[in-house]
Amino acid sequence: MALWTQNPEKANYVNSYFAGMSSMATRIIERKESIKLSYGEERWNNISCSEQEKMLDKYIITPDASSRYKSVTSEMAPLEHVERVFPTLIMRSGQTIVKRMDDAKNEEICFKDEHSDPFCWETRSQMNMVMPPPVARKVTTPVKIKTQIK
Repeated sequence: MALWTQNPEKANYVNSYFAGMSSMATRIIERKESIKLSYGEERWNNISCSEQEKMLDKYIITPDASSRYKSVTSEMAPLEHVERVFPTLIMRSGQTIVKRMDDAKNEEICFKDEHSDPFCWETRSQMNMVMPPPVARKVTTPVKIKTQIK
């Protein structure tokens, strides 16, 4: 376990923070604490982090879920023969180099202006965005209902 969680006050603070996020998080924290108590505080703190995680996985994750996801690998295989994964627009903004004279140091300062040409109102994600055609709507006019007074 990490060194900062050896401090019970900090561990309680962290647990209460995460437990307050959702009912699922509360249940996970409660199960973790019950597993920790079943092993004993001293014994639990002497177990390595990887062993603690294995113990938590053993008691929290059901065998059905383990068998279902056994074939799933946690590491992504390298993509071969792929140039791009996500379509991107290569926009070279901020290419203007600004030169200013620093009077205090009597030297010239050069930097790229990140907000310079080419300027576009759209962000990169908006440039390739395709909007679906508008749905035709039937325009209706209100009808006046005449009521008879008896």
